[in-house]
Amino acid sequence: MKLISVNVEKSRHLDRVIPFLKEQQADIICLQELCEQDVELFKRELKMEGEFIAMNAGEQAMQWGVGLLSHYPLSGFKSTLYDTFAADYMGEYAPHKKTMTRRPLCHLLSARIQQNGVTYSVATTHFTWAPDGKVTDEQRVNLKSLSVLLDGFPELILCGDFNAVRGTEIFDALATRYTDNIPAEATTTLDGNLHRAGPLPYVVDGMFTSKEYVATSVRVVDGVSDHCAIVAEIERVF
Repeated sequence: MKLISVNVEKSRHLDRVIPFLKEQQADIICLQELCEQDVELFKRELKMEGEFIAMNAGEQAMQWGVGLLSHYPLSGFKSTLYDTFAADYMGEYAPHKKTMTRRPLCHLLSARIQQNGVTYSVATTHFTWAPDGKVTDEQRVNLKSLSVLLDGFPELILCGDFNAVRGTEIFDALATRYTDNIPAEATTTLDGNLHRAGPLPYVVDGMFTSKEYVATSVRVVDGVSDHCAIVAEIERVF
């Protein structure tokens, strides 16, 4: 099964992202920072079906979040908010917060994919942001919430923008639990030509697999969005 994961940076790179995805002909695609207004465009252009969940609840200008698209039948869609701090940014608990409609909330969007009689369990997320590649206490708390959620998946392919640099505690905690399939020689998953901050030596995007899966031909591809696309062939082993 061919899988691609990429943070598309909302609608800024559609002229790059969609042609790239059409050319690659992946079986399943995990998207982060996908705009709700673009979901049907992706489905139509790629001839895929899938699901979307907004991360910025309450913001009216532009809903964006994470999405799963597939050429094969999907079932068991589930979206779970694992953001421990959600109450601080929405609802009656913090109506005074000016950031309550701005801060993206962390969801895990998961589904099962059937391909040629084989079932794959796939999930995507956009983890809590932190500045300058550093780890924050908010990330640490949300990682605990995510870890509890991941306990409910006997096997999993986990993709996303983790906003945590490989070699630091958040990314490495996931790499201890799963196999980190980003090539060891990769020094960044940010596109220095398209990212607003320019070149940064940060591997922050991940494609993790539990022991039931093997990823091969993994590539980090630039020129697609402000984040590089992660492309891989995934095989379920029995």
